[in-house]
Amino acid sequence: LPSLLALFIIKHMSNVKYDPTFGALRGKDDESFDGWSIVTGILTSLRQFHSSYTKAILALLGQYVISSAEASLLESHDAGIPKEVSNVLVFMRQLCIAGNIKQSALHDYLPMYMMEMFDRGL
Repeated sequence: LPSLLALFIIKHMSNVKYDPTFGALRGKDDESFDGWSIVTGILTSLRQFHSSYTKAILALLGQYVISSAEASLLESHDAGIPKEVSNVLVFMRQLCIAGNIKQSALHDYLPMYMMEMFDRGL
């Protein structure tokens, strides 16, 4: 289940953009997509299972963020993080907020410099 949910999240993060006005993910242009609805839906599903499932999803998403960011940096020699990867980071933070998970838990799956790059990139 964690693998399927992680793939679902990664797939749909290319269809959204971060809206700094609302501090949330929303659909691009005419797509009706609310990031908080997806976060709470996935979190509700995860609450039905052991907490290790939530940790597994955070770990899988963390691996995706690290590998995608490194691949992007190697290919383009740019200091920025691709938008899809930034969206996954936003999703991970929102999952922690909605799930009452400490933000420091993300540091178990993501290095500090990655979060700093993300914060500067937004």
